[in-house]
Amino acid sequence: MGVSPLFLHHDTEQGVSVRVDVAADSAVSLLTVSGPWDDQLRRSTSVTLRRCFTEHPDALIVDLSRLFDPRSESVPTWTTARSVAAALQPPVQLALCVPPDLPLADRMTTADVGHEDLEVDLQDAKGCEKGVREGCEG
Repeated sequence: MGVSPLFLHHDTEQGVSVRVDVAADSAVSLLTVSGPWDDQLRRSTSVTLRRCFTEHPDALIVDLSRLFDPRSESVPTWTTARSVAAALQPPVQLALCVPPDLPLADRMTTADVGHEDLEVDLQDAKGCEKGVREGCEG
């Protein structure tokens, strides 16, 4: 199991941000979650995920590299996001980006998140984005 660096808790501002990248044939949203996982961040993340799914992008990349979640309490949020993305018509491709040295990565590989949705880093997920734009399956 990985160990979360302590500096993440102190140096990472809490929040959720979304960037939408639109091309002529696709839309990809990048959701970045940062800071310590608590009730406020959970609520903010859940609301933002609902808004992203309402917009129905072709793909949603969730960057969790700046999330401080040493007890992996956010896993239910990501399993729910996976279910919602898969249930949409057409389904939204979902890539969850978690550095492999964080406890969350270990927990998500054993949870019902699905290895096809779990990316090691943001660059791998950007490959998913490129595949969406080129009309490739994921």
